[in-house]
Amino acid sequence: MEKLLQIKTAEFEIGLKKSFKFFQISDIHMACVDEGSSDVDIEDHHRAISGWMPLKYEMAKSASEFCDERYDIEPSILFEKLTEYA
Repeated sequence: MEKLLQIKTAEFEIGLKKSFKFFQISDIHMACVDEGSSDVDIEDHHRAISGWMPLKYEMAKSASEFCDERYDIEPSILFEKLTEYA
């Protein structure tokens, strides 16, 4: 899981007696379908995921961030893995 994370660290001195760690999940672009979803919803979902994959590579490149095939994971599955990790 650590290979999927982009870890940024920062320290702030705000007078607390002990240190705290925060785990932020952002920009996951998650949408879910299940057995109750219509065929149209499922098609739309797959189309959105297919459209998002190349876009995230371009966004990462423009921000000089690392992105490779390890990031080719459906956002809902990634979210599940992130919450398990947290």
